[in-house]
Amino acid sequence: GTTSPFSTLSITGKPGTSPFTVASSSGSTMFTMLENGNVGIGKSDPQYTLDIEGTINAIAIRTPYEHTITVAKSGGDYTTITEALDAITDNDATHLYHIKVMPGVYEESITMKPYVDITGSGENSTVISATTGTAVTAAANSLLEKVKITRSAAGTVYGVYGSNVDNFILRDTNVNVISTDNLSVGVLAEVGSDNVVVDNVQVTVEGRGNTDSAIGIIASDTSVVYVFNSQMTVTQTGNQQVSGVASYETNSKVYVYNSDVTVNQTGTGPALAMHVDSGRADLQFVFSNLTVTATNNYAYGFYFGQYDSNDSTGLIVGSKVSVKGSHSTNQVMGLIDWGDSGHANVTIRDSIITATNLTGNGVGIGNAFGSATKIFDSEITGVGTGAGKFGRAIKATSGTGPLYVQNSKITGTGNSSASGQGVYVPNGGNVTLLNNQISGSTKDLVIDAGGTVNSSFNTYTSLTNAGTLRNVSSDLTTGNFLVSGKIGIGTTSPWAQLSVNPNGISGPAFAIGSSTLTNFLVDNG
Repeated sequence: GTTSPFSTLSITGKPGTSPFTVASSSGSTMFTMLENGNVGIGKSDPQYTLDIEGTINAIAIRTPYEHTITVAKSGGDYTTITEALDAITDNDATHLYHIKVMPGVYEESITMKPYVDITGSGENSTVISATTGTAVTAAANSLLEKVKITRSAAGTVYGVYGSNVDNFILRDTNVNVISTDNLSVGVLAEVGSDNVVVDNVQVTVEGRGNTDSAIGIIASDTSVVYVFNSQMTVTQTGNQQVSGVASYETNSKVYVYNSDVTVNQTGTGPALAMHVDSGRADLQFVFSNLTVTATNNYAYGFYFGQYDSNDSTGLIVGSKVSVKGSHSTNQVMGLIDWGDSGHANVTIRDSIITATNLTGNGVGIGNAFGSATKIFDSEITGVGTGAGKFGRAIKATSGTGPLYVQNSKITGTGNSSASGQGVYVPNGGNVTLLNNQISGSTKDLVIDAGGTVNSSFNTYTSLTNAGTLRNVSSDLTTGNFLVSGKIGIGTTSPWAQLSVNPNGISGPAFAIGSSTLTNFLVDNG
């Protein structure tokens, strides 16, 4: 309806007609936009700004407030957030409250209430400086936004803690917490906290002691946490573990989208940056970045465990992962899948994963018990350092598997006399490789006795095979064309290892030689 569109898709309506309508193949209205701006989903005559025929499924829906209260250092209804919360006694789904907090430093720890939203004046303007170990205790069906939360103390420290807090939203907020000698956590949702949303939040966590971990975000005990557009920096300076995200126990789930996670271990403890363990816990890491550094110990980018014999699960898509550690005996790994033999629990797509050990063995991706980890369209690199050490992109340990890799670039690098292997399959390991570029600074593909590789359409230049290499179809290695089975040229049903059907062609059926010298010739006929 216009010859000068002002956006990617511009629609100008005509008087008396709807500017935009979408209908099904049977003619039923699916979407309608009227001239007055009303939008209908499943309705051809929407009577409201948004008129829906059917059921809405959403993480959260915010409705207008019935009451607004102002907290300010002077001139407001109350001078502290706690006073404002204490004054609210009839909050429920039909009596929604909004507490607006003006600029200032509020030295208090707060306990939120359901159906009461709290909005600051900006994370650099409104500061909640906690006076107890838990800065903010969250509530179900509530929102906290545009504030800065701080706490630095001995003992256990939580920035935001919630138990059974369905539909809690933390948005546009800065969480900065430090424990000098114990557990330090940015955000914890536990005991069935469903649909917890962390959106555009800066989480900074530091642990300094030798008693417990430092963790950015935790979901445990059937809790589900969504993390959008956020940044996490978690540092441990003591001898305990450090993690960016932890998903623990009984179907807990953490979904991380379009976010950056940085995990630093500057003490002597390990780094398990994305720690998923027990009770079928799950993690999704989509279009996000993970950077892990362990100065004096081993590090894992993703750790999918099974502490209680129940496999954890995961999906990594469109992400970049860099893991760097330093340990002479323990491996540094981009991802480890401890799932049971043959179980397909973890999938990686369109991602770049690099693991580097500065003083020992480095592995890009490994499966400890033969789980069927799946990798598609990715770049996997393992770097090891030192004599007698190795750098392996893929290491498939004993079990049913197979660990499956398709359309990927696989690189193993050994520095300072370390061995570099693209794919390593020890005794009992099982790997399927399809259309990959495999390279190792020492050897591209290594199969120990008892190891099995199913290989098709891969490119590599060196091979050590003491095990089983089967179903080889069109692999390219050292300039040779490798095929397991029969080849047909001019026929779809070859009856010999190499069958040539010259029907319909002129000239020789088969020849060996060059353009100037014929060594062997089979005439046509």
